[in-house]
Amino acid sequence: MKDRDVEEDTKLTPEEYLQLMDSVGYNIEGRTQPGLWGAYSSLFQDIRQIGRSNQEYFVKQFEQDDPYIVAKRIQANRLIEEAWSCFTKRDSEAGWRKEVEYRAFESFDSESVCRRCFKRLSKAKFEARPVDPDAAEELRRRRLRRRLCTCTALQRAGIDNSDRKENVRIFTREIDKNVFHEDITPQMRKRLGRQRPDRVIGLYPTRTFKRLLPSLKKNYSPYKKKDVVYPFIVVEAKAAENNGNASFGSMLRQTAFVVRTCMRLQQNMQAETGREHQCLVWDFLILGEEWRLYAAVPEGDGVRLFDLWHGSMLHEDGAFQLLLIIDYLCDWACDVYRQNILACLAGGRARLKGMRLSPSGTEVSSSQRSDRDMSNLRGISLPLRSSTAPDFGPTATVGDLFAAEVGNSPTHALPDCAVSLMSTTNTVDAHQWRNWEEADPHQYPWATLATIRHSNVVKYSNLQLTLPAGKKELEMCLDAIFPEMRAEEAAGRLLRTMCDDTMTIKTCWNSGTRRMGEETEPDIPVRAFVYAQCALNPESWHVTRRLLLILCCERALQHLAAIAHVALPARVVDDSVDSNVSCHQVLQAVDNLKLCTGGPSAGLAIFRRQLFLRATVNTCGHEELEWVHLSHPPTNGPTTWELGSILPNFSKKQEVMAPILTPYIQAESALQIIPTFHKMTNLAKKEVDIFRFKSPGILIKKPTTWPGKTPEFCLLVTEQNIHFDDKVRLGDMIEEAKRVDEVFGVVKQSAKYGSRDMAFFSQWAKSMKEGAQ
Repeated sequence: MKDRDVEEDTKLTPEEYLQLMDSVGYNIEGRTQPGLWGAYSSLFQDIRQIGRSNQEYFVKQFEQDDPYIVAKRIQANRLIEEAWSCFTKRDSEAGWRKEVEYRAFESFDSESVCRRCFKRLSKAKFEARPVDPDAAEELRRRRLRRRLCTCTALQRAGIDNSDRKENVRIFTREIDKNVFHEDITPQMRKRLGRQRPDRVIGLYPTRTFKRLLPSLKKNYSPYKKKDVVYPFIVVEAKAAENNGNASFGSMLRQTAFVVRTCMRLQQNMQAETGREHQCLVWDFLILGEEWRLYAAVPEGDGVRLFDLWHGSMLHEDGAFQLLLIIDYLCDWACDVYRQNILACLAGGRARLKGMRLSPSGTEVSSSQRSDRDMSNLRGISLPLRSSTAPDFGPTATVGDLFAAEVGNSPTHALPDCAVSLMSTTNTVDAHQWRNWEEADPHQYPWATLATIRHSNVVKYSNLQLTLPAGKKELEMCLDAIFPEMRAEEAAGRLLRTMCDDTMTIKTCWNSGTRRMGEETEPDIPVRAFVYAQCALNPESWHVTRRLLLILCCERALQHLAAIAHVALPARVVDDSVDSNVSCHQVLQAVDNLKLCTGGPSAGLAIFRRQLFLRATVNTCGHEELEWVHLSHPPTNGPTTWELGSILPNFSKKQEVMAPILTPYIQAESALQIIPTFHKMTNLAKKEVDIFRFKSPGILIKKPTTWPGKTPEFCLLVTEQNIHFDDKVRLGDMIEEAKRVDEVFGVVKQSAKYGSRDMAFFSQWAKSMKEGAQ
């Protein structure tokens, strides 16, 4: 809730508020003994056990490089750093929530299953168990069949081609929204006034829920839109220093009726369905760096609240314990709570087993799936908690950057990029970054003039072209690359580029990584020219990147010289390549650019950067690769326009291209959603420096040459920890970008903005914030 107590909002004194709580049987217990927990004993014991964990001792129980433990330690350190930063600068409630609370609850805003291989992304070290013995045994067997995902970050970074409506989550939440209290009198509701908890987490209304819930007579959501089903976590936060003199006591009173309402929804469902359900609501209270966890259980018609855990985010044990607890609650909510709710609504576990669930379908070990099973699984929406990958179909000869959401398979296996698996676990649900792509103008009038995109959502196209070692095939390839030029001119231009030591990389190419054609050896010396073109899509405002990799062996160079009627420079390619650059390094540099995120991703697109990859020597004398701005192409070589047109030229000729060229062309195109920040370590320093923006959102105006149907303005968001359904935060970004003058055109110079444009920005920000009410 806002930085003031509900008691102050409603003019109720603490004593009057306690009287209201007593009247509905709301009792707060202290640190009670386990003997009073009853049927909840095993669950609460687990929380207490986690809450006593010492990070150093706990970590020693596992392998040193255990991905889960490493990820939790990194997250805990980040929480401590952010909490200390908020503490030292006496940050506001909004600051504490953004930097600490949002990061802590990432598990509930991210995916749990890889949509590429259908395996779990991670496994919690503490797993919850149902009270019912049969349900507990069934869950134990299911967990034994589970396998963890081994896909790389790049493989999971694309987007599946299935219907976007399938891309749903298990959990959802509301932030700062009015709660309608259940089972209280109008007079009491009036005395309580409006209550807006900081965060309420519940189940997402999937197709299965939408099929089952209409049969209920009772309410299942405390919100008007009913987009949070049977909420089970309530979060209330205050800054360490606040104007309302908030305390944990005042926050307990503040959340009491919200917790009770969430409890009553579960109790009403249990009574209406006649099925057993373990009613339970978790209450997180946050006062600056201090966190507390309470658990509410039913006591007759009343509620009993147990104090389970206290921790400080300034201490490594406290931060580590919190992350383990939240993962435990996430596991409980997914495997125990949600399944029990569905069983009640379906009329029992036996009937639930016969239903096709959405999004968490029948859980089968990936190793046991038949081909038919795998094809059928495409139609099942799975629990989502991380990035996604393209659902690779048949291999294509060429990809088109601006093609509609395709995921054509490359004919090679992508190398492992320098991003570990754990970097994509427990991240925000990146799918919500596409929420505003099809905003309804009737609901959001500003949508006719503006839209919102994220710089981590990238349409990319990648083409690898191996110049044939045969003269006939090479001439056909030149015709496909430069259809408007004579073969002689095209060969001359391409030859000058491939012989330029400043623009190409000498390396030995491994045919197992990329095919060189049937006539070549497995490992041969080549020159590699790597070019990238970055922009914003004129039709969709998506960040786009075209990548072109041209490989040329010595025989191909000789044929180019013969076609161009020029002499080949002496030994431009040598059997003993004087370079320590491997083909794997080249591919990693390409993949690194694909995974470019945040400000650099936005900057490359806004300023329409054209880059090429070159080898440099560092201070230690070792060769390394870096992406550099291509401001002046080689003299008499292809122009930047001609280089950029190579991929579209291939695309246009795809249907009529001779099959003989197929082995020399490998292409892929996809829409990538990259959920975590990846630092571009091989982008030239002067390029990085100009992409440092002053605000997490950038306002852009389209050029006059773009299609008329494209929205006039775009808010391009670069911040990772942002939810696109947080309209207040998006409105703040619009205002901040306007205030610090982060307003651009899709050119190197700033666009011309008049008073009408600035007035629209103000109105847009205002509409976003009002829409959140």
